[in-house]
Amino acid sequence: MRILAFALAASLAVLASPAVGADAPLTHVRIGTPGGDANAEAWYAQDEGFFRKAGIDAETQAMRGSGAGTTAAVVGGAIDIGEADLVAIAAARQHGVALVILAPSGMYSASAPTTALIGAKNGAIRSAKDLDGKTIAVLSLEGPSRVGTSAWIEKNGGHLETVKFIELGAPQMGEAVARGTVDAATVPEPYLTLAKEKDQVLGDIYTAIASRFEISAWFATADWVKNNPATARAFVSAMRATAQWANVPSNRPRSGEILAKYRKIEPALLERMTRATYGEIYDAQFAQPLLDAAFKYHSIPRPQSARELFAAP
Repeated sequence: MRILAFALAASLAVLASPAVGADAPLTHVRIGTPGGDANAEAWYAQDEGFFRKAGIDAETQAMRGSGAGTTAAVVGGAIDIGEADLVAIAAARQHGVALVILAPSGMYSASAPTTALIGAKNGAIRSAKDLDGKTIAVLSLEGPSRVGTSAWIEKNGGHLETVKFIELGAPQMGEAVARGTVDAATVPEPYLTLAKEKDQVLGDIYTAIASRFEISAWFATADWVKNNPATARAFVSAMRATAQWANVPSNRPRSGEILAKYRKIEPALLERMTRATYGEIYDAQFAQPLLDAAFKYHSIPRPQSARELFAAP
């Protein structure tokens, strides 16, 4: 089938998966996630019982590196379901890897940005034009941070062709900018909050793409989905329930406790940082802006329909 009916029905809430009885056997599922706040739904679903309620015995592990690493783990069979940015998923699809999006994950919202471009607090860089000929650190040379930074520079009058991008881990970015190792960096939370102590925010880069859009998603191989339709449907249901719970502001103290448990983030930092927003239903109109920008700035070789990522190739 061109469209995976189970996922479409679940994500659009046309059919709700019934809760699993207390004595029903659980299905073991191996899940991989970068595990930061924007990717933390699996931890929340595990500790708050959303997985168990859906009939899933989750084995969740933190994945190191970029989204490409998670896609490789899914394709190689090391995990069943992964979480990665849409650019990595689209790139894999365009290179012939049969991946299918199951549910949304982290969302960008202009009202609560969790990533920003920073420069040295007392440095000469104040605008996009000041970045001409400069070096900017990003998490990945192909990922959303580089795409968004490119869009922001171009939109605000800088000359993108003169800028050099390098990859750097988020924990090192703030200090690298403060020391002058790089001229600027695109930093995600919680490291953004820490970086503000020594550096200044130059811009909310993702506004150059859209005021609200999907950044990342949960996915599996088309073969796994075909062979495990009930489990895939249960996972989609669990993620929707988790996102609805995590998006409620009054639940953030509890989600912060869980995040601190798995990612070792200090409680005081969790209280200061901007917390992530999660997509509750996969909607192609919110996924398309990032994919269009990824093609424009050469992170994927061809235009990509967001709707097609929700279908078996």
